[in-house]
Amino acid sequence: MNLKDTRAIVTGGAGLLGAEFCRTLAEAGAAVAVADLDAKKADEVAARLHTAGGRATGVALDVTRPGSVQAAMVRPDVVVLDVSMPGGSGLHAVPELLARAPS
Repeated sequence: MNLKDTRAIVTGGAGLLGAEFCRTLAEAGAAVAVADLDAKKADEVAARLHTAGGRATGVALDVTRPGSVQAAMVRPDVVVLDVSMPGGSGLHAVPELLARAPS
């Protein structure tokens, strides 16, 4: 898989599965936004990806807050939604995030 010249955002990117999604995307050549509630952990995952030769940046993102996506990334090519909330309630930023992805 070749994702050179693509931008990806992974919500929950500092978690176990999210970090693996980030690693896989970075290894395929994507520039990855590691988005997570915990900005410090997102930065740590991004730093590990950089050390391994990938392109990544940590981003603080709260999918329960409308407008939160604006600071995360402009127009991603790949969106991975790795978040879990009981009943999916409160995922207000998801439509905004998906609207930024190309159709």
